[in-house]
Formats: sequence, C-alpha cells, structure tokens
Amino acid sequence: MDLQNDFDRMLFFQHACMTSEAAHAVNPSDVDNLTRWAGALLELSQFQGAQESKIMVRDAISKLEEVLVINPKKHDALWCLGNAHTTNAFLTPDSEEANGYFDIAVECFKKAVAEIILLLDFGHANIFRAVKQCLPGPCIRFGTTTAKYKSRKDVGVRMPDDAICQTILEKMDSPLISTRALILSLRVADPSTVVDMTVFPPKILRQGKGPQLHWMVAEDDNEPAESVKSSSPLPLGR
Repeated sequence: MDLQNDFDRMLFFQHACMTSEAAHAVNPSDVDNLTRWAGALLELSQFQGAQESKIMVRDAISKLEEVLVINPKKHDALWCLGNAHTTNAFLTPDSEEANGYFDIAVECFKKAVAEIILLLDFGHANIFRAVKQCLPGPCIRFGTTTAKYKSRKDVGVRMPDDAICQTILEKMDSPLISTRALILSLRVADPSTVVDMTVFPPKILRQGKGPQLHWMVAEDDNEPAESVKSSSPLPLGR
C-alpha cells in the first residue's frame, strides 16, 4: 500500500513539474508558478538516488532564488528555500559543508517568519477588518473563491450604499444577491472603485466613486505586491 502511495505521489509531482515548465514558457516571471515548480522538484527529489536528488534540489534552489530576485518578500518562497537548503545539507557528506547549508536554511526560515508576522500584524487581518468597517460603499472588491466555484477564479463583490437598495434590504429578512447591474433607466450612477484583494497590499484597478484608503495602492504604484492567489481578475462593469 505504501509503495502504491509513493508511486502515486511521484507521478503527481512529475506532472506538477511538467505543468509548471509549460507555464514558465508562457510567463517566465510568474513567481507563484516558479515557487510551485521548486516545491514539486523538492518532493520529487525524495524518490531519486543521491546524485539525482542533489541535481533536483539545486534546480529548486535556483528557481527560488529567481523568485526572490523578483519579490524578496515572498514568504512561501523563503520557506521553501529553507527546506531546499536543509535537504541539500542532508545530502552533503562533509559535515562542515552541510552545516553551512543548515545555517543558510535557518536564515531563510527567519526571513519567512518575519514576513508572515508582518502580514499578520499589519496585513490581511487588519485590512479585512478595515474593509468590513467601510461597507456598504462604492467599491467592488476582488476575492478568491472556494473550491466549489473554482471555475470562476476570482469574483468581484460590491455592497452598494445606494438608498433604494438599502430601503429594499430593510424590508427583507435575508440578504439580497444579484449579478452586476446593467441599469437601463434614467438613473445615472458613477463608476465604482475596483480594488483587487488577491494581492497584498490591495491594489486599485479602477479609480471611481470610492476613495483610495490608506491600505490601498494605485495600479501604477511600483511597490511589489504579494500574490494571495495567482490568477487574473474577471472584468466587471459598474
């Protein structure tokens, strides 16, 4: 039974490597894909001989270092790099050389933890509390979906502060959900502000009626964004 599980895992990570390689050919700068590829290589290295394992681990390290050149704060890549150097240390017979890899791994883990703490203290948790406080309002926010709706990738949600909507909701005992509004009437509405919540810090994709709050960045801001989920937002209307 264990042999079958190992074989299935090996096939899974082989397929993951091939998928990542194909995706890399299309977009070489996709840091999420590079990180997944490196992780798959590390897993696959466990099923190889010593020499083949070293080659795979070094390949994984190379990919993770490439990720960190693009985004030095990517905590999952830092953690994965720590795992890679740890694996490399165990594959190194010379104790002094192995200790050097262990030391590098410790530094990678420390950096990863520091970035995670930064996100927890000043990042997503506080941002979603801030979002809750400013709803309803004139903004559409992108968020990742559950597995049940994975075909939709990211979904934009708006909780409007429109007086008519609010009046209707006051008369109801349950939430009211609808698709985007294509209003064919004499009512004129300003475009809403569109905020992408799948990256950190949240990025404004379209500036509209909603203001730019202190925890948002503009789309043309050069500050690197930490991806929460690799995907492309779906286009939305008003």
